[in-house]
Amino acid sequence: SYFPSLDPSAKPAKISFFRLSEFPRKIVTVHRVEQTINGCTYCIETVLVEEDRWRACLVNTQGGPTALMPFYGATAEQAAQRLAEWLTLAHQPPSIPV
Repeated sequence: SYFPSLDPSAKPAKISFFRLSEFPRKIVTVHRVEQTINGCTYCIETVLVEEDRWRACLVNTQGGPTALMPFYGATAEQAAQRLAEWLTLAHQPPSIPV
């Protein structure tokens, strides 16, 4: 096979094979919390990404992430709380008439 290129002089490439057992396995702890905000139920998932750094994001009903940006905190609870606070603010009616 060749590298994907428009250069006609590209040299053939070898495809490397690897076994999944060659890579170290990483244990990931996921915390899921359901929270009701302004009558809507949200599933918030938190994952440890670094030491003392947790990422919280919304997950859909199938368990996949949504397009909403993640929120971070020093603990799983803090990250989830920051996301919940943002959702609360986002669902409030505007304070200034538009």
